[in-house]
Amino acid sequence: MNSRIAPIVKPAKKPGVLWTALILLAGATAFVIAQPLTVGYLASQELSVTPFTLKLEGYDYAIRPGTVTHFQTKTIARRSDGAVADAGVNGLLDRGFELDTRTVSLPNGDILSIADKVSAYVKWPRPSEEQIAARKERMRHPPANCVSFSAQSIVEFGTIMGHQVVAISWQPGDEKVTIWRAPDLGCEALQVRAEVLQPDGSYKLKAETKTVSLVIGEPDPSLFDLPSGYTSAKPSELLRKEFERIGAAWSEDVQRDADRADAQYLGPQAKVRQPASTSNLHSR
Repeated sequence: MNSRIAPIVKPAKKPGVLWTALILLAGATAFVIAQPLTVGYLASQELSVTPFTLKLEGYDYAIRPGTVTHFQTKTIARRSDGAVADAGVNGLLDRGFELDTRTVSLPNGDILSIADKVSAYVKWPRPSEEQIAARKERMRHPPANCVSFSAQSIVEFGTIMGHQVVAISWQPGDEKVTIWRAPDLGCEALQVRAEVLQPDGSYKLKAETKTVSLVIGEPDPSLFDLPSGYTSAKPSELLRKEFERIGAAWSEDVQRDADRADAQYLGPQAKVRQPASTSNLHSR
Protein backbone atom coordinates (compact mmCIF):
# COMPACT_ATOMS: atom_id res chain seq x y z
CA MET A 1 0.00 0.00 0.00
CA ASN A 2 1.26 3.40 -0.81
CA SER A 3 2.10 5.14 2.45
CA ARG A 4 0.18 8.33 1.74
CA ILE A 5 -3.02 7.38 -0.01
CA ALA A 6 -6.17 5.99 1.50
CA PRO A 7 -8.03 3.82 -1.02
CA ILE A 8 -10.49 6.56 -1.87
CA VAL A 9 -12.02 9.58 -0.18
CA LYS A 10 -15.74 9.75 -0.74
CA PRO A 11 -17.87 12.85 -0.12
CA ALA A 12 -19.93 12.58 3.04
CA LYS A 13 -23.52 13.73 3.25
CA LYS A 14 -22.25 16.39 5.64
CA PRO A 15 -19.53 18.25 3.68
CA GLY A 16 -17.89 19.46 6.88
CA VAL A 17 -17.10 15.92 7.92
CA LEU A 18 -15.43 15.26 4.57
CA TRP A 19 -13.28 18.36 4.80
CA THR A 20 -12.31 17.59 8.39
CA ALA A 21 -11.10 14.13 7.49
CA LEU A 22 -9.17 15.36 4.47
CA ILE A 23 -7.21 18.08 6.23
CA LEU A 24 -6.69 16.40 9.58
CA LEU A 25 -5.86 12.91 8.41
CA ALA A 26 -3.33 14.15 5.85
CA GLY A 27 -0.60 14.35 8.45
CA ALA A 28 -1.75 11.19 10.17
CA THR A 29 -1.50 9.05 7.04
CA ALA A 30 1.72 10.46 5.65
CA PHE A 31 3.93 7.74 7.15
CA VAL A 32 1.50 4.89 7.76
CA ILE A 33 3.17 1.59 6.90
CA ALA A 34 0.75 -1.16 5.87
CA GLN A 35 2.85 -3.95 7.39
CA PRO A 36 5.97 -4.08 9.59
CA LEU A 37 9.16 -4.23 7.54
CA THR A 38 12.61 -5.57 8.29
CA VAL A 39 14.65 -2.42 8.00
CA GLY A 40 18.04 -2.89 6.39
CA TYR A 41 18.91 0.80 6.06
CA LEU A 42 19.42 3.59 8.53
CA ALA A 43 16.86 6.39 8.41
CA SER A 44 19.67 8.82 7.61
CA GLN A 45 20.74 6.98 4.45
CA GLU A 46 20.31 8.86 1.19
CA LEU A 47 17.47 7.83 -1.11
CA SER A 48 17.24 8.08 -4.89
CA VAL A 49 13.95 7.27 -6.63
CA THR A 50 12.17 8.13 -9.88
CA PRO A 51 10.73 11.67 -9.60
CA PHE A 52 7.28 12.42 -11.01
CA THR A 53 4.23 14.69 -10.93
CA LEU A 54 0.85 12.97 -10.98
CA LYS A 55 -2.47 14.78 -11.37
CA LEU A 56 -5.76 13.08 -10.53
CA GLU A 57 -9.47 13.91 -10.37
CA GLY A 58 -12.09 12.28 -8.17
CA TYR A 59 -15.78 11.74 -8.94
CA ASP A 60 -18.67 10.47 -6.83
CA TYR A 61 -21.76 8.79 -8.27
CA ALA A 62 -23.72 8.24 -5.05
CA ILE A 63 -23.86 11.52 -3.14
CA ARG A 64 -26.54 12.79 -5.55
CA PRO A 65 -28.08 9.79 -7.36
CA GLY A 66 -28.28 10.24 -11.11
CA THR A 67 -25.54 12.87 -11.23
CA VAL A 68 -21.75 12.95 -11.12
CA THR A 69 -20.14 14.99 -8.33
CA HIS A 70 -16.60 16.23 -8.90
CA PHE A 71 -15.17 16.17 -5.37
CA GLN A 72 -11.40 16.24 -5.76
CA THR A 73 -8.46 17.46 -7.79
CA LYS A 74 -5.10 16.24 -6.55
CA THR A 75 -1.42 16.59 -7.41
CA ILE A 76 1.05 14.07 -6.04
CA ALA A 77 4.68 15.00 -6.62
CA ARG A 78 7.76 13.03 -5.67
CA ARG A 79 11.32 14.30 -5.80
CA SER A 80 14.27 12.04 -6.50
CA ASP A 81 15.31 12.34 -2.83
CA GLY A 82 12.01 10.77 -1.74
CA ALA A 83 10.24 13.95 -0.63
CA VAL A 84 6.53 13.82 -1.43
CA ALA A 85 3.99 16.62 -1.80
CA ASP A 86 0.28 15.75 -1.82
CA ALA A 87 -1.66 18.86 -2.83
CA GLY A 88 -5.39 18.85 -3.41
CA VAL A 89 -8.62 20.75 -3.61
CA ASN A 90 -11.42 18.76 -2.00
CA GLY A 91 -15.12 19.26 -1.34
CA LEU A 92 -18.14 19.72 -3.57
CA LEU A 93 -16.22 21.46 -6.32
CA ASP A 94 -19.22 22.01 -8.55
CA ARG A 95 -20.89 23.91 -5.69
CA GLY A 96 -17.88 26.07 -4.91
CA PHE A 97 -17.06 24.51 -1.52
CA GLU A 98 -13.33 23.90 -1.65
CA LEU A 99 -10.76 23.00 0.96
CA ASP A 100 -7.27 23.66 -0.37
CA THR A 101 -4.34 22.02 1.43
CA ARG A 102 -0.90 20.47 0.90
CA THR A 103 0.83 17.74 2.86
CA VAL A 104 4.62 17.66 2.50
CA SER A 105 6.62 14.63 3.69
CA LEU A 106 10.38 15.20 3.75
CA PRO A 107 13.17 12.60 3.75
CA ASN A 108 14.20 13.51 7.29
CA GLY A 109 10.72 12.57 8.55
CA ASP A 110 9.18 16.03 8.86
CA ILE A 111 5.50 16.16 7.86
CA LEU A 112 3.62 19.40 7.32
CA SER A 113 0.01 20.14 6.41
CA ILE A 114 -0.02 23.55 4.73
CA ALA A 115 -3.02 25.76 3.99
CA ASP A 116 -1.68 28.40 1.62
CA LYS A 117 -4.86 30.47 1.40
CA VAL A 118 -4.79 31.16 5.14
CA SER A 119 -0.95 31.21 5.43
CA ALA A 120 -0.87 28.57 8.17
CA TYR A 121 0.61 25.11 8.67
CA VAL A 122 0.68 22.13 11.03
CA LYS A 123 4.03 20.47 11.79
CA TRP A 124 3.14 16.92 12.81
CA PRO A 125 5.11 14.86 15.33
CA ARG A 126 8.05 13.26 13.58
CA PRO A 127 7.75 9.48 13.10
CA SER A 128 10.22 7.17 14.78
CA GLU A 129 13.56 6.45 13.14
CA GLU A 130 12.29 2.94 12.43
CA GLN A 131 9.23 4.30 10.58
CA ILE A 132 11.36 6.71 8.56
CA ALA A 133 13.77 3.93 7.62
CA ALA A 134 10.87 1.61 6.73
CA ARG A 135 9.37 4.25 4.44
CA LYS A 136 12.69 4.65 2.61
CA GLU A 137 13.10 0.89 2.32
CA ARG A 138 9.59 0.62 0.91
CA MET A 139 10.38 3.25 -1.73
CA ARG A 140 13.53 1.36 -2.71
CA HIS A 141 11.85 -2.04 -2.74
CA PRO A 142 8.05 -1.89 -3.12
CA PRO A 143 6.17 -5.11 -2.30
CA ALA A 144 5.95 -7.70 -5.08
CA ASN A 145 3.13 -6.78 -7.48
CA CYS A 146 2.25 -3.98 -5.00
CA VAL A 147 0.23 -6.34 -2.80
CA SER A 148 0.46 -5.11 0.79
CA PHE A 149 -1.73 -7.45 2.83
CA SER A 150 -3.33 -10.87 2.52
CA ALA A 151 -6.89 -9.65 1.91
CA GLN A 152 -5.79 -8.10 -1.41
CA SER A 153 -5.90 -10.04 -4.66
CA ILE A 154 -4.52 -9.27 -8.11
CA VAL A 155 -7.29 -8.66 -10.65
CA GLU A 156 -5.34 -7.81 -13.79
CA PHE A 157 -2.25 -6.22 -15.28
CA GLY A 158 -2.43 -3.28 -17.69
CA THR A 159 -1.07 0.11 -18.72
CA ILE A 160 -1.99 3.65 -17.63
CA MET A 161 -0.22 6.69 -19.06
CA GLY A 162 2.43 4.42 -20.55
CA HIS A 163 3.24 2.73 -17.24
CA GLN A 164 2.66 -0.89 -16.40
CA VAL A 165 0.11 -1.21 -13.58
CA VAL A 166 -1.29 -4.01 -11.46
CA ALA A 167 -4.94 -3.85 -10.38
CA ILE A 168 -5.39 -4.96 -6.78
CA SER A 169 -8.81 -5.52 -5.23
CA TRP A 170 -10.27 -6.26 -1.80
CA GLN A 171 -13.71 -6.15 -0.22
CA PRO A 172 -14.18 -4.20 3.01
CA GLY A 173 -17.76 -4.84 4.13
CA ASP A 174 -20.31 -4.42 1.34
CA GLU A 175 -17.88 -2.48 -0.85
CA LYS A 176 -15.19 -3.51 -3.30
CA VAL A 177 -12.12 -1.32 -3.74
CA THR A 178 -9.79 -1.69 -6.72
CA ILE A 179 -6.52 0.23 -7.06
CA TRP A 180 -4.28 0.29 -10.13
CA ARG A 181 -0.67 0.75 -8.95
CA ALA A 182 2.52 1.39 -10.92
CA PRO A 183 5.43 -0.76 -9.63
CA ASP A 184 8.05 1.39 -11.36
CA LEU A 185 6.78 4.44 -9.43
CA GLY A 186 6.94 2.86 -6.01
CA CYS A 187 3.45 1.37 -6.37
CA GLU A 188 1.86 4.81 -6.72
CA ALA A 189 -1.93 4.62 -7.25
CA LEU A 190 -2.91 5.79 -10.75
CA GLN A 191 -6.58 4.84 -10.56
CA VAL A 192 -9.04 3.90 -7.80
CA ARG A 193 -12.59 2.58 -7.96
CA ALA A 194 -15.03 2.00 -5.10
CA GLU A 195 -18.07 -0.15 -5.83
CA VAL A 196 -20.99 -1.07 -3.57
CA LEU A 197 -22.70 -4.46 -3.41
CA GLN A 198 -26.22 -4.61 -4.89
CA PRO A 199 -29.09 -6.91 -3.78
CA ASP A 200 -28.64 -9.07 -6.90
CA GLY A 201 -24.98 -9.70 -6.05
CA SER A 202 -23.53 -7.29 -8.61
CA TYR A 203 -21.49 -4.20 -7.81
CA LYS A 204 -22.35 -0.59 -8.68
CA LEU A 205 -19.73 2.12 -9.14
CA LYS A 206 -19.82 4.52 -6.19
CA ALA A 207 -16.73 6.70 -6.64
CA GLU A 208 -13.48 6.77 -8.57
CA THR A 209 -10.24 8.66 -8.94
CA LYS A 210 -8.57 8.88 -12.37
CA THR A 211 -5.17 10.00 -13.61
CA VAL A 212 -5.30 13.19 -15.66
CA SER A 213 -1.57 13.48 -16.37
CA LEU A 214 1.73 11.94 -15.34
CA VAL A 215 5.11 13.59 -15.98
CA ILE A 216 8.44 11.96 -15.12
CA GLY A 217 11.07 14.39 -13.83
CA GLU A 218 11.73 16.68 -10.89
CA PRO A 219 8.48 18.42 -9.84
CA ASP A 220 7.76 22.10 -9.24
CA PRO A 221 9.79 23.09 -6.14
CA SER A 222 6.98 25.33 -4.88
CA LEU A 223 4.90 22.24 -4.08
CA PHE A 224 7.36 21.50 -1.25
CA ASP A 225 7.86 25.08 -0.09
CA LEU A 226 6.83 26.53 3.26
CA PRO A 227 6.84 30.29 2.63
CA SER A 228 8.22 32.53 5.32
CA GLY A 229 5.66 34.25 7.51
CA TYR A 230 3.24 31.31 7.69
CA THR A 231 1.76 30.74 11.15
CA SER A 232 2.22 27.46 13.01
CA ALA A 233 -1.07 26.03 14.26
CA LYS A 234 -2.66 23.00 15.85
CA PRO A 235 -4.84 20.92 13.49
CA SER A 236 -8.06 22.34 14.96
CA GLU A 237 -6.79 25.90 14.55
CA LEU A 238 -5.83 25.32 10.94
CA LEU A 239 -9.20 23.75 10.23
CA ARG A 240 -11.09 26.66 11.78
CA LYS A 241 -9.16 29.08 9.59
CA GLU A 242 -10.13 27.10 6.48
CA PHE A 243 -13.78 26.85 7.55
CA GLU A 244 -13.90 30.59 8.10
CA ARG A 245 -12.33 31.16 4.69
CA ILE A 246 -14.92 29.09 2.83
CA GLY A 247 -17.85 30.07 5.06
CA ALA A 248 -18.57 26.51 6.23
CA ALA A 249 -20.51 25.80 9.42
CA TRP A 250 -18.63 24.34 12.38
CA SER A 251 -20.56 21.32 13.69
CA GLU A 252 -20.24 18.89 16.58
CA ASP A 253 -19.01 16.24 14.15
CA VAL A 254 -16.27 18.57 12.93
CA GLN A 255 -15.30 19.41 16.51
CA ARG A 256 -14.94 15.72 17.37
CA ASP A 257 -12.68 15.17 14.37
CA ALA A 258 -10.65 18.25 15.26
CA ASP A 259 -10.26 17.02 18.84
CA ARG A 260 -9.00 13.64 17.64
CA ALA A 261 -6.45 15.28 15.38
CA ASP A 262 -5.27 17.56 18.19
CA ALA A 263 -4.83 14.52 20.42
CA GLN A 264 -2.60 12.93 17.80
CA TYR A 265 -0.68 16.16 17.31
CA LEU A 266 -0.13 16.57 21.08
CA GLY A 267 0.86 12.93 21.63
CA PRO A 268 4.01 11.69 23.37
CA GLN A 269 6.35 12.34 20.41
CA ALA A 270 5.13 15.92 20.07
CA LYS A 271 5.72 16.58 23.75
CA VAL A 272 9.29 15.34 23.59
CA ARG A 273 10.30 16.86 20.27
CA GLN A 274 9.88 20.58 19.71
CA PRO A 275 9.13 21.75 16.13
CA ALA A 276 12.36 22.40 14.25
CA SER A 277 13.11 25.58 12.39
CA THR A 278 11.43 25.77 8.98
CA SER A 279 14.29 27.71 7.47
CA ASN A 280 15.87 24.59 5.94
CA LEU A 281 12.74 23.24 4.27
CA HIS A 282 13.64 24.70 0.91
CA SER A 283 16.87 22.72 0.65
CA ARG A 284 15.72 19.31 1.93
